[in-house]
Amino acid sequence: MGTTPKGFPFPGAAVSNNVPADIQALAEMVEAYPGIPSLTQTQIDALSSGAKTTGWVIHNATTSQLQKWTGAAWVNVAPVITISTAAPSGGADGDIWITYIP
Repeated sequence: MGTTPKGFPFPGAAVSNNVPADIQALAEMVEAYPGIPSLTQTQIDALSSGAKTTGWVIHNATTSQLQKWTGAAWVNVAPVITISTAAPSGGADGDIWITYIP
């Protein structure tokens, strides 16, 4: 069985198909790496170039920031702020509504 650069298993051409075993191996990998990983700055600095994929998002436990890999550097993910004059449910049109999503 082959693996992706992140270690996810997939059957190779020379491997007979064993779908239940392949699915179990994939499920075990997904279970081992749920959601967004939380890493310290030391762990982030120790990542090899092969372990980083452009667009990968992590939680930096040292700085308490979400960060993404640009292909050259880790950058903080900016919060999303939406400003609208359209009222959310229960509000009145014409007021200014600010939604902050960290």
